[in-house]
Amino acid sequence: MKFNKMKFITNDQIENLIKIIEQIPGQKIVTLTTVDGLSSFIIDVDEKGNYGYKKEHIVLFMAKLVSAFYSGGAGLIIRQFLPIRTEQNIQLKTIYGICIGHGKCIPMSKAEVELAHTTNHKTGEKIPPEPDVMFADFPRINSI
Repeated sequence: MKFNKMKFITNDQIENLIKIIEQIPGQKIVTLTTVDGLSSFIIDVDEKGNYGYKKEHIVLFMAKLVSAFYSGGAGLIIRQFLPIRTEQNIQLKTIYGICIGHGKCIPMSKAEVELAHTTNHKTGEKIPPEPDVMFADFPRINSI
């Protein structure tokens, strides 16, 4: 087995991705899903950057990110809750995405996130967008 072409992720790189997630303001729900859809991990991140309801949850999330990095592919979706509500009292949301796997992290553009959320993954057919949702470019990642 040749390891010279394999890219290894460092703790600094995972921590950089965590910091980028934390820099998105407000309360968030972060979902990490394998491309095959067989595995998902969902965690809340509050306004202060706390993951889940126990201090240990950040360690579990970091382990899931490392696993996704070496997997055949995973998607990381961040659903940011905005401090704005509609007339029906529904909180507005912004959705960001990133592709992780095969030793890489690739930020998704607004158009890519929107396409992913408005396409039926089984049939490829268009589906209507979720109401009260905006899509955004994932912040640039320099060190991953």
